Amino acid sequence: MKRWKWIAYLFASLLILTVVSIKIVRAEVAYRFGRSYRFPIQAYDPRDPFRGRYLALEMEHVARSSAIPAEDTCGPFSCCVSITVDEKGRARFDHLSPEPPESGDWLNVDLQRFRGTRNSFRPPFERFYLNEKLAPAAEQILMDSFTRGDAELVVRVYRGFGCVEDLLIDGVPIRELAKQRLTSTASTRE
Repeated sequence: MKRWKWIAYLFASLLILTVVSIKIVRAEVAYRFGRSYRFPIQAYDPRDPFRGRYLALEMEHVARSSAIPAEDTCGPFSCCVSITVDEKGRARFDHLSPEPPESGDWLNVDLQRFRGTRNSFRPPFERFYLNEKLAPAAEQILMDSFTRGDAELVVRVYRGFGCVEDLLIDGVPIRELAKQRLTSTASTRE
């Protein structure tokens, strides 16, 4: 009897390690081989006691669609959204479809609402994690840049999977700006 418990424990452990390893490998492949896109975003620090300090991201989550049958949208529905880049170099979501497009990059997303040819979906990037001490300074930097609209999330996309690379304000990583603000605040206190 004891032997079966050990076999079940070993199987469950290997299953968990396999699932986690697959997710890590997918993220690394997207990071190394994926194409880089810059999505305009807005963000804030929700101060979550269970998840720690992070920036909650708000990005465009509406795209046009024409090929999604109404009977497929009565429950959770996974589909593909194509990515286009405008003349300023900013990426946006373009077209939802049940199958990946023949050309160009795309992401797998979950459809939330079906309304004719304009559909809402759950954006695949909802959080940007950073050091607990940097989060308040990063939020203040984002609030300062909010009126200018120059916050961009850099994402690498490879075969439907995306990986967050960085969050930029005026082309500078937010971690660097937050560190500079913290060191300048600390030096003015002394």
